[in-house]
Amino acid sequence: WREIKSLYREPTSVTHVAPYYAVTYRADDKVAFFSEDGLPVATVDTGHGTQPVASVTHDGYLYV
Repeated sequence: WREIKSLYREPTSVTHVAPYYAVTYRADDKVAFFSEDGLPVATVDTGHGTQPVASVTHDGYLYV
């Protein structure tokens, strides 16, 4: 297990999307991507009020 440091509150899901981890943040309307070392790589703003609560991968795609 790795510790992930984030500026966002209350993660709602973590999904492994090789070579990253996608973490959804419902309260912040964001999906953040972290390296396998737990370092932040990128963030996607899903739009005000979208409240992403879960994610899943299938055939190389991430569905939020």
